[in-house]
Amino acid sequence: MYIGTRYRVRVKKHDGDGQVRSYPTQSVLLFLEQAQDTLDGLEEIRLFAGYRWDADVWQIGAPVISLHDGEQVIWVHELPEADQLAIASAVPVTPHSGPQPPEVVVSERLSANRPEEGQA
Repeated sequence: MYIGTRYRVRVKKHDGDGQVRSYPTQSVLLFLEQAQDTLDGLEEIRLFAGYRWDADVWQIGAPVISLHDGEQVIWVHELPEADQLAIASAVPVTPHSGPQPPEVVVSERLSANRPEEGQA
């Protein structure tokens, strides 16, 4: 998932230490590396979102967001519970249907000087 042009997020369950597990494909290994060869200011920050998972009792814990660099967990932050009033008053945003064609405005003077159809 992309958030703007700066943040890229994957959703995974986290263990008690904030670690996530994935099969080590090339895309996962690249996602885990924070260092990028790019121009200053165009770096992408790659985050994991999800929840804590207690595998011993198969129980979902708190929602979290975390930053990793390779196999190292830099930080894990527990997210607050959603405010029910905020959820109830949320207004869905409808995306634009796409680019709109340009509007062409023709001056009345130009259209008055235009020959009628069939005249040359």
